[in-house]
Amino acid sequence: MMDEQAVLIALRTLPIAVCITPHSTGYVWQCLSGSGSSPTLAEAMTISLTYMTQQLAGDETVIEDLLHSR
Repeated sequence: MMDEQAVLIALRTLPIAVCITPHSTGYVWQCLSGSGSSPTLAEAMTISLTYMTQQLAGDETVIEDLLHSR
């Protein structure tokens, strides 16, 4: 299992960087032109990668459908 620091470094090395940094209230994420905050690393990863996928797909409904089908 990867530790938190290794995960954060791996996200920054993606072809489209996802930057997640620890903050006093959780984690702050930044990807493409979007940013936000989440209470946990897992949630920050999910939201930032979903945001990136939506931006690249150009159609938010595709991702929303996938998330709701779980």
